[in-house]
Amino acid sequence: GVALMISALTDNATRTVAEIRHKMSRLGGNLGTPNSVGFLFDKKAQLTIDASKYDEDSTLESALDAGAEDFGREDERYIVTTSPADFHAVKTALEAKKVQFIDAEPMVMVPKSTVKVEGKNAEQLLKLMEENEDLHDVQKVWANFDIDVADMAASA
Repeated sequence: GVALMISALTDNATRTVAEIRHKMSRLGGNLGTPNSVGFLFDKKAQLTIDASKYDEDSTLESALDAGAEDFGREDERYIVTTSPADFHAVKTALEAKKVQFIDAEPMVMVPKSTVKVEGKNAEQLLKLMEENEDLHDVQKVWANFDIDVADMAASA
């Protein structure tokens, strides 16, 4: 029940689709038509900031003043989310406030909802994602799963 959104850049779509289909069928997945799971994701831009270097309240205020749509904390990182169209404006405004980024992605696919995955299924899903990410033409793989940290560590 987990949806994978795979972004690929290729000079031979037939070859790339065949490679992805092979990985998916071999590891228990199904390949849908292009954009068949697109409605499950929102196209956003994200900036990741080291939480240990900046005060949460002032960083939140700076991000919202810059035009960010959302601000959240995940472990030791702040995640600033904005629309792809506002990405450069938000990034430039935060850089003007001397904020440095761990990562700045102008386009990510954020799941609208997640599916809980555990045990053997979690292990199989992570292997499927890794295999697809290793394909030459695949640029990025996004998914809408929720896996416990313990299950993720066990399969690593």
